[in-house]
Amino acid sequence: MLWHKRLGHISKQRIERIVSDGILDSLNDTDFKICIECIKGKQTNIKKLGAKRSLNVLELIHTDICDPFPTASWNGHQYFITFIGDYSRYGYLYLIHEKSEYLDIFKIFKAEVENQLGKKIKAVKSDRGGEYYGRYDGSSEQRPGSFARYLAECGIVPQYTIPGIPSQNGVAERRNRTLKDMARSMISHSSLPESLWGEALKTAVYILNRVPSKAVTKTPYELWTGKKPSIRHFYVWGCPGEARPYKPNERKLESRTVSCYFVEYSERSRGFKFYDSSSKSFLRRAMLNLLRILNIVRVIKLKILILRRNMLLFLLLQLKMIR
Repeated sequence: MLWHKRLGHISKQRIERIVSDGILDSLNDTDFKICIECIKGKQTNIKKLGAKRSLNVLELIHTDICDPFPTASWNGHQYFITFIGDYSRYGYLYLIHEKSEYLDIFKIFKAEVENQLGKKIKAVKSDRGGEYYGRYDGSSEQRPGSFARYLAECGIVPQYTIPGIPSQNGVAERRNRTLKDMARSMISHSSLPESLWGEALKTAVYILNRVPSKAVTKTPYELWTGKKPSIRHFYVWGCPGEARPYKPNERKLESRTVSCYFVEYSERSRGFKFYDSSSKSFLRRAMLNLLRILNIVRVIKLKILILRRNMLLFLLLQLKMIR
């Protein structure tokens, strides 16, 4: 133990290697006992234990509130909340102005999913943030707040992370990080303002719900609804298009469409949400056929250009052969 202390409390294995290399004489390792100072100075977080997966939808819901965005959304939102099903990994996202809105949003989420799926939420997993567990009341105790009390009233079992170990809420933490990365990439690829991050996040959620995940055997959408998803209507976020706004008093010679950008899929109807940069306004229209036509036109134009180039190269080659 003396050499262990002299060598700055290095491990027993490293001391044995020093002896085998001839740097130190042979030591009696029976004297190497548990070092209290090592426990105090080197204690790390516990290793992640293998979690048991849920066997059905709504058995366990993971949730987390993302830190405020440096840029507020166009309508003043600064936070977003996610709810992810443990069994399916199907996710919901809500934009909020303040963290205090959390309980009202959870009630909306709970009412919708329980009604649609015909099941009850059994447990909710979150960190120990004040909005979930409660605030400190001036003493060293953290008293359960309104959300914790509401879960108790509904018979929902709360599952909280251990303080200082956010990885225990890993499903929600990773999902929020993935969503932010996707939104950041989509905005970077487009020419649209950062204030549209809310629409980018909702699009990212829509996509993740319909593509395969390593965590589950099928797509989240299929496990959540029992139906296979369709992604044939997917388009690049921020791509330009033409949409026809609703004009009850439209003049005969007035342009029927406005130039705009695709920013969001519609969960409630068969359509899209567009952003008009000239008026900084939004419109929701079912413009799927028009977008397809625009894409076909672009492809045709590209093929014509390639054909013209090939014909020109062929003519130049013929001229060289004649000479």
